[in-house]
Amino acid sequence: ESVAFEAQLGVVGAALIFAGAVLVFTAILGAVAYYTHSRLLLVVTYSLLLVILLSELGGILLSVLHWSDVGLYVYTTLKSDLDDYGFDEAVIANVDYVQTSVIGLHNSCIPSCNTVLRSSSETTYALL
Repeated sequence: ESVAFEAQLGVVGAALIFAGAVLVFTAILGAVAYYTHSRLLLVVTYSLLLVILLSELGGILLSVLHWSDVGLYVYTTLKSDLDDYGFDEAVIANVDYVQTSVIGLHNSCIPSCNTVLRSSSETTYALL
C-alpha cells in the first residue's frame, strides 16, 4: 500500500477509474442514442469513446513511466526490511505476513538447523 502511494500509482488508478465511469456513462448514452435515433447523442457517444481510449492510453503511459520508480522503491524497501529481519520484531512480522499471505511461503526450519527458532500459534519460524 505504501509502495503505491510513494510511487504515485494513485494517479494511474484514478485515470483508469475515470475511464471506467465514462465507459458506463457512454454505454447508457449510446443505448439512448440508438433508441431515439439522435445524431447528436451518437456524436457525443463517439466523443466519449475517444475520451475513454485516451484515458486508457494515458493510464498505460503513466504506468510505464512509473514502473522503474515502483521497482526501485520495492527493492529498497524489501532490502532494508530483510537487512533488519533478525533484529526488529515489527519487520519480522511484516516480512512473514507478506511471505505467508502473498507468496504462500512459511519460514520454517527443522530442529537441527543452526538458526534461532521462534514460533507463533501455528507455525514455527526460523530467523534466517
